[in-house]
Amino acid sequence: NLVVAATGERVIIVIGCINALVSRVSETFIKNLHLIFL
Repeated sequence: NLVVAATGERVIIVIGCINALVSRVSETFIKNLHLIFL
């Protein structure tokens, strides 16, 4: 049970980090698109 809980926490942390990275990348990507097309 402890191992499962630890891996679950790690998965949640990893998913949170990935979501933060994706949101940052998409933000900068959208800004760059606006700069290029507008």
